[in-house]
Amino acid sequence: MEIAAAAARRRRRVQFGSLLSVRNPSRNAPHVRTAETREQPTLGAYLVLEQGLVFPNEINVHVRFSHSSILYLVSNALLMTSSGARTMLRRFRGLYQGRHISFGNQVSHAENKTRRSWRPNVHRKTFYSRVLGEWLQFTVTSRALRSIQKVGGIDEYLILARERDLLNPDAKSLRSAIVERLQVLGREEGGDNR
Repeated sequence: MEIAAAAARRRRRVQFGSLLSVRNPSRNAPHVRTAETREQPTLGAYLVLEQGLVFPNEINVHVRFSHSSILYLVSNALLMTSSGARTMLRRFRGLYQGRHISFGNQVSHAENKTRRSWRPNVHRKTFYSRVLGEWLQFTVTSRALRSIQKVGGIDEYLILARERDLLNPDAKSLRSAIVERLQVLGREEGGDNR
């Protein structure tokens, strides 16, 4: 009977540990304890629950988080994509159009595999916005640059870009400024652009 209970505790611990696993654990990683009693998670766990981490119902755990552990968990939870991979933070500082760092192997003739990465082809470019009448400087990938040229300029690109491709907060605010300016110009010409 005790062996079965110990095995169940181990299963719970493994299931819970896989929820909080990250690729590069640091010394700020949380210390997790499982308990047989049905205790509620502490305040720190509630903070993490609000940010999107969910504790399964079948796992009864008592968790203690320090302040730095909460920040560590929340920052990692916010950086996770739906597939579980961490997102590249540089994407929020430019127009990357979905480009990420890619990982793989460099394979020699003797088929020795060496891990390597491929970074996005990034350039710092300045564009002229005809609607706003000013120069805009962005960090763009070659893919985004090709799309900007294809649609006819930075104004058209910012208006037509998908939400998932437009992660830069400056680009989002510029998009709303361009739309407002176009509405004002449309009203001045006598047509309503709604």
